Amino acid sequence: MLIFLDESFRTNTNTGTEFGVLSGVAIPEDIYHQFQLDFFYARKPYHGLVLKEDDEIHGKELLNKATLKRLRLKGSSYHWNLSEELLSFARSRKIRVFGVVCFRPSIKSFVCANESMLDVTFRYLFERIDTFMKREFPNRTAKLIFDNRDHTTHEANARAITIFL
Repeated sequence: MLIFLDESFRTNTNTGTEFGVLSGVAIPEDIYHQFQLDFFYARKPYHGLVLKEDDEIHGKELLNKATLKRLRLKGSSYHWNLSEELLSFARSRKIRVFGVVCFRPSIKSFVCANESMLDVTFRYLFERIDTFMKREFPNRTAKLIFDNRDHTTHEANARAITIFL
């Protein structure tokens, strides 16, 4: 099982509240290459309308206020339609998503400051992943793939995660 991990930091535009999201997407390794091809073809009709062929997809761009306003006023939106299609596509292939939303400023950096103790947000996420793997794939292992951050952050997180696991 391949589990792609990413973090995102946002500010609620209505309230000014800052929060962080740590998430993981699980894709079975044996279907990964076909999944990539199928995913590309699912998004291809939107090239030039919503994104370029090589653009990374960001939820903050697909599901922003302008998208919701257009949907409300016109009844349709290419951004909304792409989001729905990709989520339906992922659901049909039983892709799992795990997430932790954090509002406490003291722990929303997603950096393990102490290598002997895993950051609480990572611990919550990994406990969910561990439970999922034990229930759904008891004889398989998970391979964690992290989004790129600075070397110091990777080093601190890697040590704490290794000790935790």
